[in-house]
Amino acid sequence: MTEEDAVNRLQSVDLFRLLAPFEIRRLVRASTTKRWGDGEEIVSEGGAPTGFFLILEGTGKVTKHGKQVDTVSANDYFGEISLIDGGARTASIMADGEVETMEISQSMFRTVIDAYPGMSHQVQLLLCRRIRDLEASDPNSSALD
Repeated sequence: MTEEDAVNRLQSVDLFRLLAPFEIRRLVRASTTKRWGDGEEIVSEGGAPTGFFLILEGTGKVTKHGKQVDTVSANDYFGEISLIDGGARTASIMADGEVETMEISQSMFRTVIDAYPGMSHQVQLLLCRRIRDLEASDPNSSALD
């Protein structure tokens, strides 16, 4: 993937749409890409936050407490919750076939969040949306439990 392709991919992510093009390039240059084989665990529930991940290609299975709860595929992202609050990963994600990811380290993600108050607000809105979606999918549970 070229740098320009990576820039375009990150610009399409709602978290980063408020960033200036030079900041997107900065993130791309600081990111790493990795290929994961079928069944490889990308992140582990309960694990320490290491980075923000964007799926470039392929599909991953999202599991909580050993049960599949969702899937992620190209242009989906994960890891922002743990990076913001420093808490453990809330789910595991395992490659379902070949998967390619772009990872932005915790320190770089925090640097950008701290530098752009508008991005912090955007992250808050997206996290609220995720909480509402979670509550809507299981009316018997509360994200506040």
